[in-house]
Amino acid sequence: MRAPPTIEVTLQRFGCWHAALLTLALGTAAVVVAWLVAVGAQQPWGLRWAVGLGSAGVLGSALAALRIGPFALRWDGAQWWLAKMGLEPVAGELHVAIDLGNWMLLRFVPEGSTGRQLSWLPVQRPGLEVPWHALRCAVHAAVKRQHT
Repeated sequence: MRAPPTIEVTLQRFGCWHAALLTLALGTAAVVVAWLVAVGAQQPWGLRWAVGLGSAGVLGSALAALRIGPFALRWDGAQWWLAKMGLEPVAGELHVAIDLGNWMLLRFVPEGSTGRQLSWLPVQRPGLEVPWHALRCAVHAAVKRQHT
């Protein structure tokens, strides 16, 4: 099997990612408010506090994930490299978590990491129209090649 060609892209547009996270945050808030209105007043205080704290955790995580800055992703024919703006590139493995055709969620695990330093990378076609197909081909072909 041929190795996928080298590719380097800089990603700086995250509109789909932001829309998905804001939808999650607003949906969570709407469900909690609806629950409180419908049956929450009859529930014990402990349960109401647990639901409130859990909801706050989901909202906080979603809002924290909105803060993603530009990054560069490079496949050199043998290795993936991730360079967050202002930092040196880091080698690692890239895995596809979700592929919706025009949007992907990628998981980058740095070489030698224990998994705690992984990065979730939202990648969308808008802003990458020209290299989009080549990037998708490299992402999928490189994964198959690493495991053979």
